[in-house]
Amino acid sequence: MAGVGLAGNGSDGRTQAVGSTRNELMKKQPPSTVLRRQTLAVLGCALIAGCTSEVVRSSVTLAESSEHSQIELAESTDVDSSSRYSRELPANSVWELRGTIPQGKVYRRIDGIFTVEGTQIHEAYLVLSGDRVVGFYLPVERAYSPAREAVSLKIK
Repeated sequence: MAGVGLAGNGSDGRTQAVGSTRNELMKKQPPSTVLRRQTLAVLGCALIAGCTSEVVRSSVTLAESSEHSQIELAESTDVDSSSRYSRELPANSVWELRGTIPQGKVYRRIDGIFTVEGTQIHEAYLVLSGDRVVGFYLPVERAYSPAREAVSLKIK
């Protein structure tokens, strides 16, 4: 038996095994203890699987714009980040052109702060290709994060 050693004589004069195998330990435990441990193991796996994923991002260089045109959203729109968190772009929110990156034009919200969330929260600007949100520019990280799916905006 693996993991079992021998000790001296027991009270009945026979040699006793020190330690035991996992199966023997499981047999000695009451069913409620075994069930509790199995439940905790399943919950632990579910918790780990449900943990937030990191926001996917790649380094980009923002070419700043001297033109600071603005757009205003006509209606609220939900956008999913790469970490699968949904963010609402509120109706009547105002966004200002800050520049461009290869993926599109970059707009910063001027009447509030917009963020995307993963294992951390990141300030984010919208990246538009035409009237579609294709992703987010993360100014602190100087990085682009794609939207899970491009979403059309209704602009006033």
